[in-house]
Amino acid sequence: MVNLREDTRESIARLTLMDDIFMNKVFENDTERTALLLRIILNNDKIKVIKAVTQQKLKNLSGHDLQLDILAQEENGRRFNVEVQNRSSGAAARRARYHLSLLDAHSLPKGEVYQKLPDNYVIFITQYDVLKGGLPIYHISRKIEENNAAFAALRLLLPLSYHYLR
Repeated sequence: MVNLREDTRESIARLTLMDDIFMNKVFENDTERTALLLRIILNNDKIKVIKAVTQQKLKNLSGHDLQLDILAQEENGRRFNVEVQNRSSGAAARRARYHLSLLDAHSLPKGEVYQKLPDNYVIFITQYDVLKGGLPIYHISRKIEENNAAFAALRLLLPLSYHYLR
């Protein structure tokens, strides 16, 4: 048995998945835990993760690189980027849009047709209700204004502080 100092035990007891280092350790290379998280957030028990990594870097030769908290992938190529944000400022809608754009750019090999681009998701888990609507979950969709139809399968979901783009 490992003897830990009292202050160390107290620090460990206060850890939550909102703590970046702890979250990385919990989900690091663990496809089952990552799949469970995604199934809960997306209310889809069919999600099967075949690869899960933490702190994955996405390079952008012409702009800002990204350091992804969790990057998961299904057999069909669909990718999920999960970001944990303790500060509401880190969950800006434009940041989520940028994450999805870079994730999409890395999901379509050169020469492939656009129809091969998988439906990727960016999920932000935030500590606070960033939209301040008092709801446990928010669904935000891009729509064609003239007929209210969904456009290009792009959605933003904020479950008590989760958001995902598809």
